[in-house]
Amino acid sequence: SLSPLVLSMLLERKSAGEVYGLLAEILLKGGDSEAALRYAETGLADGGPAASLENDIGNILSAKGNLQLANSHYLKSLEAGRQDGWPEINTAQNLADLGELNQAESWFRRGLKKQPRSEADLAEYLNDFAWFLAIHRKEDTTKLKEGLALSQLSNLMVKRMNPNFLDTLAECQAASGSPDEAIKTEREALALIADDPTMKSKYVSRVAYFEGLKGQPNRP
Repeated sequence: SLSPLVLSMLLERKSAGEVYGLLAEILLKGGDSEAALRYAETGLADGGPAASLENDIGNILSAKGNLQLANSHYLKSLEAGRQDGWPEINTAQNLADLGELNQAESWFRRGLKKQPRSEADLAEYLNDFAWFLAIHRKEDTTKLKEGLALSQLSNLMVKRMNPNFLDTLAECQAASGSPDEAIKTEREALALIADDPTMKSKYVSRVAYFEGLKGQPNRP
């Protein structure tokens, strides 16, 4: 039950809008996007912080696959004064999924100019942009090198303990013509996976993919 959490937040003198926003984030993480959206919209109607709640609504709509509408809420979050970079990075991710790659790259770069709330958030921004460059800009040697450098930095920031970040680094290395390095990095990522058969299968498949690149012409 969320009741004890709600009581705790009320005792901390959080506004009703703030409480609804926090509950929306919890519900979204739990996979209940419909309930999360209802709470976020109620929080907004009750005068909750628009900069935060509009970004939350964007995240919920993104999870539901409504990317264009989600981006309109990220824009509203920015208009309400959010300055930590998340609306820009979230917008960029959606634009990439929509195939609007030039706009996506522009929004990634805008997000990286902001002031993230934490080093962990900055590492996430760097990782996300590095993945974008490795996947969508691999024909551009300069941008591919940029992606590799950003991925190396993000992994340094998290002490190479995030398998997702290591997977991005492996992708950058493979795209740069170094499948042996990619295999080594992906195996490093695999070693960090807990006892989760689905996740292990995904990373095993990634290792096999990089092994299949060996012997192919180096690129770029």
